[in-house]
Amino acid sequence: MYPLKIVTVNFSDDLLMQVRQELSNYQAAIDVEFRTVNDAIEKWSWADAEPHLVLFQFRGLSDVHELQCLKRAFNWPVIALVDTGRDQLATLLILANRAGATQVVPVPIDSEDFRAALDTVGHDFGFGGSNAKIIAVSGVTGGCGATTIAINLANEIAHLYQRRTVLVELALQKGMLATYLNVEPTYTLPDLLNTGVKLDLGIVKQALISISENFAIVSGAHFEITPIEASHTDVLRLLDHVRKLADIVILDVPCTNDEAYVQTLSAASHVVLVAEQNLPSLRSLRLTLELLTKLDLKSETRGEMLLDVVLNRYDAKSREFELDQLKELMKVSEMTTVANDYAAIKTALDRGVPLRQAVPRSKALADIDGLAKKIMGPAESVAATNSKSSWIGRLKRVFAGAT
Repeated sequence: MYPLKIVTVNFSDDLLMQVRQELSNYQAAIDVEFRTVNDAIEKWSWADAEPHLVLFQFRGLSDVHELQCLKRAFNWPVIALVDTGRDQLATLLILANRAGATQVVPVPIDSEDFRAALDTVGHDFGFGGSNAKIIAVSGVTGGCGATTIAINLANEIAHLYQRRTVLVELALQKGMLATYLNVEPTYTLPDLLNTGVKLDLGIVKQALISISENFAIVSGAHFEITPIEASHTDVLRLLDHVRKLADIVILDVPCTNDEAYVQTLSAASHVVLVAEQNLPSLRSLRLTLELLTKLDLKSETRGEMLLDVVLNRYDAKSREFELDQLKELMKVSEMTTVANDYAAIKTALDRGVPLRQAVPRSKALADIDGLAKKIMGPAESVAATNSKSSWIGRLKRVFAGAT
């Protein structure tokens, strides 16, 4: 569920009905409703209550004082819904913001805009929003080390960029993630995809296991082989929930080359294919690349899907599988290599921790750092505020629509 309970103040019946519906669709709960600011201040014990989000209907200039009184009574975030049907809209938007509104949403409500405001406020209270970047990591053959790459890529992104990162193991039978990291999950992937479970954010939160700062996982089944009858729609529904709890979602995806595999990759903005320097792995890599080349995985929201090919356990001395020859053979312009650092990997696995905690000077870790930076770009660009979520960005859009 949304991390903050909600108080509504000063709403007309019509707008309140619409807000209730929007919040219900977003799995956010109204805790209490007040007709006036005076009622809210007199009847609600602000000092003793846990933090709430206040939704306030801002009708005109007279509401500036009302909103200021609310802000003096408590120090909770406020989303002001401003009536765009009135004159001097730009002035009202600015006044609402200066009177203390954390976010400003024009009315009539645009669902996407309203949710962006909720996401922005919720982000400060442990809620990641719905636009998390999805990175899919897939080994083209079993045992090529894709799960190890996924674990350490996720941990490095969390560490280097200070972004809340969740790694989801999409193994539909037997997973290894919990074993590798020596944890005991309360809920695993089969639990979340069980048809008898009503999936919501509360259940998904309970499935998250914290591994390090900003890094958590959702594990596949690890005690026994548990085949799951789940469609790609079920998986995408789960990802919609996970995206609201993280800034970055990394998927550990088994390479099945079927429809479900393709549909899962299509949800990602970036795909990392992991292979090794041996003939079976390289043959499988080529088949997978040919499959992805034939498909249109472009999305209207994220554009072209970006692709990286990683050669794990790379041996630079190998003459049989020399890097430039492999790039030409696979028809890719770049290949990222991860060093064959067996001792460091074994140490991390034996301790049940990511490489950074076990062997921070590992050659493999340095290469995975490079992969993280290639995918994420400069750290400052990741931390930049999305103007669309700010009240200034929305004000610009209002002006654009008025011309």
